Amino acid sequence: MATRPAFIPNLTQTNQNHSLKNLVDTQDVDFEWFAGFAVSQKQKCID
Repeated sequence: MATRPAFIPNLTQTNQNHSLKNLVDTQDVDFEWFAGFAVSQKQKCID
């Protein structure tokens, strides 16, 4: 298993007093990862 962050723009923030907080939301994505450089290993990761 591997976990990678996904960065999602936060478009609902308002500009109050010129301070912008949380311009992006971060969500961790879990997926099964297969090590190796062979095409068959890459295809397994894509599926």
